Amino acid sequence: MTADRLQRCNPSAWQYLGAYYFGLRDTRIFDPPENHYLLAAPKPDLSAMNGHKLRVEIEAEKSRSAIPCPWLFEPVNVQNFADYLFNSHDFERACAEYKRLYFLSTDKRIKKYAQLMMGESYLANKEFKNALLTFSNLDDSGFIDLKRYNQARIYLELGEYQTARQTLFLIKDTNLLRLTQILIGWSYFREKNFASGAMIFNSLTDDSLLNNLIYFTGQNLSKRSRLISTTLSTILPGLGQIYSGRLGDGLYSLLTIATTTTITLYYWQNDQSKVKFSIFAFLTGLFWLGNIYGANIAARDFNEYQQNNYLAKIEEILNRIDLKPNYQFLLTQ
Repeated sequence: MTADRLQRCNPSAWQYLGAYYFGLRDTRIFDPPENHYLLAAPKPDLSAMNGHKLRVEIEAEKSRSAIPCPWLFEPVNVQNFADYLFNSHDFERACAEYKRLYFLSTDKRIKKYAQLMMGESYLANKEFKNALLTFSNLDDSGFIDLKRYNQARIYLELGEYQTARQTLFLIKDTNLLRLTQILIGWSYFREKNFASGAMIFNSLTDDSLLNNLIYFTGQNLSKRSRLISTTLSTILPGLGQIYSGRLGDGLYSLLTIATTTTITLYYWQNDQSKVKFSIFAFLTGLFWLGNIYGANIAARDFNEYQQNNYLAKIEEILNRIDLKPNYQFLLTQ
């Protein structure tokens, strides 16, 4: 791994940022060792890619009782303001207003609406733990399927795809059937089980947008064989990296190993003690083995990159679908 790492530390590395390397640390490409284990997939450094999330600071409630505007505390006005904030994507303040609505209202249906929208605000703001807790606290048996559906949405975001499906399979409410199927298909796609995901959307062909997803079976994905990549670099250093789409790394490795090989041959002929020969022979062998190891990882990273791009196209379609259930039925008699 060390030898492979030294060979990849070359000027061409910048062109692979966002494809095989993720994020920066102190103006340098972030490349942790765990991204190069043979049996693991590389993990994008999302915090570095997306930057620190800007959060709206909420000031503590101050002197509310001194404000001579009692109409501000009417539940209907609090609800309207909370809905306005939510629709404006100001989810943190919307959540605060839905909490206020929950405690101000005596109507059970309004309180349920406030609780559900609280959960939606947490979910939209990526506060998954709070969202899961809020939805799980729905204690009305008539809302059991709605609770399961929302829990599954959170499991999907947390990457717990099998748990999400197990929860979705329990849902019986026909009003949630379409949304449930979408989430099940999405969970398969997120697992990169493209054939199963496409099959789920076969039952939703009445929707012209979702109908596009039945063709994302993964059969047309570009792939590289890890065995072939490894074999190529065993035969000629750098060839496996070139095969896996990393021309710069391949040429740099070839140059490195060709240089140490040339020096090794020179000292074989001119070093009587063979000490220098032994040192450079060891370095040549070390770098060659590192290159072979790196070729295997390069093929894996190529396949992962292709799958991620493929998934991004799928999610570009799915992100157009509003997965939030309609809670307006709670506001009407």
